[in-house]
Amino acid sequence: METRAHYILIGAFMLSAAVLAIVFALWLGGSEGEFSDEYDVVFNERVSGLSEGSDVRFNGIKVGDVRSLKLAPNNPEQVIARVRVLRNTPIKEDTQAELELVGVTGLAIIQFTGGSPESLLLRDVTRQRVPRIPAKPSIVADILSGGTDIIAGAQRLLDQKNTDTLARILEDIEVLTGSLAGKEDEIGRLVDNAALISEDIVVFAESLSKTSSDLESVILSMDQVFNKDVPKSITEFDIAVADAQLLMTQLNGLLENNSEAIEAFAQQGLGEASGAIADTRRLIRTLDGILLEFERNPAKSLFGDTRPETNGN
Repeated sequence: METRAHYILIGAFMLSAAVLAIVFALWLGGSEGEFSDEYDVVFNERVSGLSEGSDVRFNGIKVGDVRSLKLAPNNPEQVIARVRVLRNTPIKEDTQAELELVGVTGLAIIQFTGGSPESLLLRDVTRQRVPRIPAKPSIVADILSGGTDIIAGAQRLLDQKNTDTLARILEDIEVLTGSLAGKEDEIGRLVDNAALISEDIVVFAESLSKTSSDLESVILSMDQVFNKDVPKSITEFDIAVADAQLLMTQLNGLLENNSEAIEAFAQQGLGEASGAIADTRRLIRTLDGILLEFERNPAKSLFGDTRPETNGN
């Protein structure tokens, strides 16, 4: 009975192990089935930090991992990373891939970005068994390529010649500071003079600002004169010229209408007018003499040469 029970126990254990193995295989198969889409990402740059098992992300979300890394058979400058992603991941014909660093650990991942809604899925438009996605240049590659240049530049900067030059500069600075150490008073006076000069500059700037304001007012006044007063004066002058022209036209008409009378006056009355003018001139001279005499001696002009008598004469 004990031997039979022992066999039953062993048989039950083996059956349980077989069931567990079948369940694990089914689970593993289902898990592998989730990652059914594969793509080859082609890099034309170094992929330092990327390794098998590295994450593959789409807009920051993990959608798969890197299965293998290899050099392109016909072009050793290219690196082909085969990745597997979750089924139905929307990798479209305009989706882009690039290398991206994770934190400061130096590890890298593959990041998928882009893909417009109207674009077709890459698997539907390619004839390749494993679709290829060219990777665009990344900042990681620039950093890695630029690191060598930075190191080379640092080495050139720290060569013996530049080191000697830097040492001489430091010595000159030390000599200069030693020379200035005993001239604190002179430096203080220099600073005070600089402060006074600054104050003078501020006063000059304020004066210049006021002058600019005054000049602006003058310009505005001149602008008003040229834009308002001058056009008004020109208009009034045009009106005066028009009136003068009208007056000349009227005088011309008057002269034409009285030409005979004017001619008769010039022949006959002009001589009589000349005599009258001469008499008038004599009268004016006489009146002028009377006025001068009156101004010199008003009493004599009014009362004659009579003088009041005095006692004793």
